[in-house]
Amino acid sequence: MEQTAVADIKTTEPVKDAAPVKVYFHNLNALRFLAASMVMVTHIEKLKEINNLPNHYNNTNALFLLAKMGVNLFFALSGFLITSLLLIEQKKYGRISIKDFYMRRVLRIWPVYFLVIFLAFFILPHFPIFTIKGWSDPTGSNFAINLALFIFFLPNLQLLLFGPLPYLVQTWSIGVEEQYYLFWPLIVNKLRDATKIKKGILVLIAVYVAIKIFLILAGSRFPNKFLIGALTFFKNDFQIDCLLIGSYFACVNYLGEMKQLLLNKYTQLFCYVASAGIIIANLAFKNFVWEIEAVLFSIIILNLVNHKTSIINLDYKPLNYIGKVSYGMYMYHFIVVNMVIRLISNNSIVIYLMGFICTIGMAALSYELFEKKLLKLKERFARIKTGPAK
Repeated sequence: MEQTAVADIKTTEPVKDAAPVKVYFHNLNALRFLAASMVMVTHIEKLKEINNLPNHYNNTNALFLLAKMGVNLFFALSGFLITSLLLIEQKKYGRISIKDFYMRRVLRIWPVYFLVIFLAFFILPHFPIFTIKGWSDPTGSNFAINLALFIFFLPNLQLLLFGPLPYLVQTWSIGVEEQYYLFWPLIVNKLRDATKIKKGILVLIAVYVAIKIFLILAGSRFPNKFLIGALTFFKNDFQIDCLLIGSYFACVNYLGEMKQLLLNKYTQLFCYVASAGIIIANLAFKNFVWEIEAVLFSIIILNLVNHKTSIINLDYKPLNYIGKVSYGMYMYHFIVVNMVIRLISNNSIVIYLMGFICTIGMAALSYELFEKKLLKLKERFARIKTGPAK
């Protein structure tokens, strides 16, 4: 099997009888763990607040920004990674297999997603210990429509219309990704050329931003529930422009463009400091904070993938493994942390320590006993393999 690094890929004519390709994206597994951890910190503080424990959730919205930044990092990383794989597949085989792409998404995302939905709707509500004060009961009057929205991968719309449901609030971002990837491989297949794809991305981002600007202006001039809800959805619950930004930088990396500008220590330092500054200074940048973050994160991802020029190395086996199970961390952490608070301790240090240990343990068990079998099946639908050389 051919082994190559993403940064080494050049655009050429497709090879008809291409051997399977294995590519390795340096540092990205550890980055997944970081993103999941950012979300966990905010949700731990939120659960402490719900359980009437001393917390920092209401003192500042910096913790809210931390969770959103973690999700944004997931978006930028996902857009970069998936688009890179699509471009490589298109180069080697001349065309993307849409059926195989959808099967890979189904086998990777759906099992854990639907397991958590099943638990949240049909198991956990029957045990008082799992009740979350102030949040809607999944078995209440909107049961059918709520369940339908989750089944059809519209959890972001459910969140907007009905508010958070216990243990499902984190799934809104899964909905955004599945909505994006419903059409993205079709666009890549249609445009075919990476330069055209990059231009197409800029057009789509411009349309998205124009809609947001229209809603901002219209909402300020004619304030009503519909416009406010639409702006909230586009600003906070449907951030496909952040996925597009990650995809844009995947094209930049694939084409080998702007290396001198992007792959240097000063650009990296600026992006790291600016990303941290948004949290520390609690800067909101009003309606376009997520786009700014997505650009910063995408440049960081670009440098981490091109590891020879990166000022940071995260490629260590423990971090790589935890990064592999980070999807489970993201999906299970609300359940696990709540149980730590209810059954183990109300001490903040213990909550954080046991919350992370138990969540990682739960995610590892899920990965080894449940997800790994499906991931092996997923490999049958992947003409481009990922992972380090053995």
